[in-house]
Amino acid sequence: MTKITAVTRVAFTAAMVLLATGLVAPAQQSASWPVMYFDEQPGVCFYLFQDEAHWQRHVFSVERHATADYVTPPAALEISFPDIDGPAGWMQLDINQTIPREEGRAAIPSGAKGVTFAFKGDGSSGAARIELREYYRAPDSAVEIPLSDDSWRLVTLSWDDFSPAPPLELVHSMAFGLAEGSPRPAHYKIDAVTFVSDTAMRTVPQEAVEAANARTDEPRIPPRPSPASLVYNRGGLSRARARLRKGEPMKWLVYGDSVTVPVQLWPIPPHLRAEYSYYAVAAERLMSEFGSEIDISVNAVGSRRLNRDFEGLLEAIRTERPDVLIMLSNDTVPNYQRLLPRVVRTAEEVGTEILIIVPTYEQAGFASPAFDWLRRWAIENNIACADARRYLLAGDEAYWGDVIANPNHPNPLGHRLIADVVAEMFR
Repeated sequence: MTKITAVTRVAFTAAMVLLATGLVAPAQQSASWPVMYFDEQPGVCFYLFQDEAHWQRHVFSVERHATADYVTPPAALEISFPDIDGPAGWMQLDINQTIPREEGRAAIPSGAKGVTFAFKGDGSSGAARIELREYYRAPDSAVEIPLSDDSWRLVTLSWDDFSPAPPLELVHSMAFGLAEGSPRPAHYKIDAVTFVSDTAMRTVPQEAVEAANARTDEPRIPPRPSPASLVYNRGGLSRARARLRKGEPMKWLVYGDSVTVPVQLWPIPPHLRAEYSYYAVAAERLMSEFGSEIDISVNAVGSRRLNRDFEGLLEAIRTERPDVLIMLSNDTVPNYQRLLPRVVRTAEEVGTEILIIVPTYEQAGFASPAFDWLRRWAIENNIACADARRYLLAGDEAYWGDVIANPNHPNPLGHRLIADVVAEMFR
């Protein structure tokens, strides 16, 4: 088992996590009905679903996946419920974070009469349960939809369909779960969720539904590039790689922000979360392959940039004297230019090799000037570099929800993918 020591760690409250996401006040509501971003940015809805799930035998009680079996391209959302004991779990969408609205107004537009979306069951005898939820209040208003129809169809729910009647001014989220007593495993798919001012409205043409049901080709999600194509300057870790091959022990100092803490793994029991971080997963793989023991010290603070407590990083390098400093750090180009050479000098003083991970935050945009600069700088200065960003966010944005918990944080699968390119650097 990897030994992980928290050199610097902060406790995250719910409010701090929201701040760390970089989400800001919603834009003002437009004259036309705002829609959930399934149409314009499908991935946004996928990663803003928060896992209200329990953990059992290393499996979540509810899971979400982007699927190429869609009504509106490029993807739909599949919600699945593995056959494990206990409650089935929920996927919860915070409407405030997804629907443009005027600050201070209710999440649901005042003129909305209901919600419409495409729905596809799994052919089983169970039912989906959809709730409109209030902040810390009960009971929640719910409606159930049978899963017996395994073809795509349009579903429109008026507020009168929910029981008890929802207090619309207090509703903050829509939750997708499984009706009590439904058999598991079970799954269903949803697409093109939209508020409507008239429940007779059809925001998705019937022709699109019929085309989806007539589609016979196998849905395929675009493949990722190989991790080997996204690692640079392996020679920058020559001493560490030699130690691994000899089966000698090694020490890593992992420096970063909330991704490295890590946050957004909350459904995993607290005492197990560190084991599912990218650095722990990579270390376990390498120890299994080479037999070397890896001791990990973690220096991580939520929302921290490289220029925050920078002297503390240099002191940690001198004190910990790691074989490898692994950095996943967000900052601006000027700060990278000013501070990274000092990191290199300090590491050289104590014989530490450096591995830079290109950060994975989605909200910064795929082609971020700062991260592009960081990649080029590492390559030009013969610093080992793992481009986790291009690996994690490969393919269409619609599929990012499989690996991203919210715009700034990978989910457990995302951490495993970052581990792919980290471990590849040492092979």
